Amino acid sequence: MIAATAAVVVAAGLTAWLVWPSEPTLTYQGRRIADPGAVLTAAESSVHALVTTRHGVDSAATRCYFTEQRKAGSGSKKTDVDALLRCGPVLFVDGDRAKTYLSIPLTSAPDSGSKVTLTPGVTPRSNDPDAVPDSVRLVRPDGKKARTGAAELTVPQPPPAEKDVLTTSDLGPTKAPKALANARMIGKSTGVALVSSGFVPRYGSGDGARSAPAGMQLLAFQVRDERGELDAATAADKLTLTLGPGRARPVPATASDDEYVIATVPAGRAPTLVLDEGGYRQTLALPAGKPGKDNLAVLTRRHRSTVVGKTVPVPVTISGAGGSLNLTLTVSLRNAGLDFWLPRYADKHPTKPGDALLVLDLSYTEPEDPGQVFGFDPQLLKLKLPDGRTFSARNLASAGKVFDVFEVPAGFTSGTLQITGSEQVDAVTLTVNNAARFQIVIPAG
Repeated sequence: MIAATAAVVVAAGLTAWLVWPSEPTLTYQGRRIADPGAVLTAAESSVHALVTTRHGVDSAATRCYFTEQRKAGSGSKKTDVDALLRCGPVLFVDGDRAKTYLSIPLTSAPDSGSKVTLTPGVTPRSNDPDAVPDSVRLVRPDGKKARTGAAELTVPQPPPAEKDVLTTSDLGPTKAPKALANARMIGKSTGVALVSSGFVPRYGSGDGARSAPAGMQLLAFQVRDERGELDAATAADKLTLTLGPGRARPVPATASDDEYVIATVPAGRAPTLVLDEGGYRQTLALPAGKPGKDNLAVLTRRHRSTVVGKTVPVPVTISGAGGSLNLTLTVSLRNAGLDFWLPRYADKHPTKPGDALLVLDLSYTEPEDPGQVFGFDPQLLKLKLPDGRTFSARNLASAGKVFDVFEVPAGFTSGTLQITGSEQVDAVTLTVNNAARFQIVIPAG
């Protein structure tokens, strides 16, 4: 009976030795490490919390390890570990599956005996995991082996943004939205160009990256300040993004050409960029940049002026109570241009946002005094378009002066200016004997 009991004890001891091997010796600068398992447990707790905070991923195989150099340096023990723990595998947004280990710095303090106490830092040396170099070996007191690479982990997608985001950010790895060629709104004192616009699946990089919330889309666009018709003020305090009635929000300014304005937009909702300036509310429907019906279309044209450079003789008759006089005027039309507001007449503009003022550099001289330049009263001027419509001139100048303009559609490209008819001023009548015509052509667009 005694022999049999001894055999059982020996067998039990052998089994215990096979299951729980003795811990490997771990030292730091030649001194044994006090409670190395507790060091790793503390670091693992910090790493798991960090993964949660940064929207990363880990697994049941994620652990922390001491680091031994495969070739110990001169004066170092083979059992010495470095001042860094390696913890992984972990992955974060935009991570690399070949780089999955965080480096956690260790601080040391000798205890009262012959050991050293190591304390892991709460944050890693770098936010970006790295590959474990071949020059080191990862060790633990329990002998568990490190996983290589990302194992079963997949690079996580960015978490969803808040449902009411309006911010600025780079796009990270996301493809830039479509560039737009001529989506502009120009006002009296300021203007804005919509450079690019489109819906994107995500924005930002790494921990700052965000994706679209459920039921929402992410709109990304860039704008550029442009000169107004009369001034060059910034549009920053005039530009808003509207998502519906009562939902107009100021558009934030970007800090660089790499940044975009980012907004969360309910799926199926059409956002609108609004420039409220100079007494007009202009809009661009996003993302395509389609202009609103009340936009000042003439101010977005590339071609708005033309040189005519034509001089013609115009015979006229001046008659009154004392008789009549025939003479020939020398009439010159130097150039013509389309405007909405005019520098010298800032309070004057077309009656409709879809119209423009056709301004003429038109004058005449009389043979008796060729050095004196005169302008025609608007009654003698007509503008005929190719479709047959005829427009009358109006004089914007004060009494005794002449500054003739025609209000025409903003898309005006050609017309014939006619100097014709007659007018009466007091008791004197001026009659144009042979109508003069000037062809005015301004390229479209």
